Amino acid sequence: MMKKTSLLILSLIYIIVIVYYYGFNMLTYSYVTLYSMLLLLTIDDLRNKLIPLDLIICFGIFSVILLPFNPSVSLIWTIIITLITVIILYIVHLLTHGGIGLGDVWVIGISMLILGWQNGLTLLMVSLLCSGLLSILLLIMGKVNRKAKIPFIPFMLGGFIILTLI
Repeated sequence: MMKKTSLLILSLIYIIVIVYYYGFNMLTYSYVTLYSMLLLLTIDDLRNKLIPLDLIICFGIFSVILLPFNPSVSLIWTIIITLITVIILYIVHLLTHGGIGLGDVWVIGISMLILGWQNGLTLLMVSLLCSGLLSILLLIMGKVNRKAKIPFIPFMLGGFIILTLI
């Protein structure tokens, strides 16, 4: 119970800071939506190392609805670069036999639709850097082997929080 209460309090504080910093507009709404999505998916990813398809579909539909109303997003370029990124990541998923999860690929695509292609790619790079550094550290410490599956969505959530607060 304490963990849920702490998580709720931290989430409310984050949302208040975002609203204070960005004001009440579509960008804030998009950020709060993405934060909520990443938080829910992080919980599932940490517990099960799986991302529920129903949540991905729900947030995917929501991101497509939000896309034309977000003034900070270039509609055409965001769609084109998101598709290219998702295709490249899907090919990596196939070549590595699931080294990057298919759910992770879809969540990255949805995040790019919500954030726009520049911020979406920045989020991807920050998340990859953080997950890579932690993976190297865990390998050096002998906590995992090279075949270990490390959930990626928590790194996206952390990267998103960092990007929105700086």
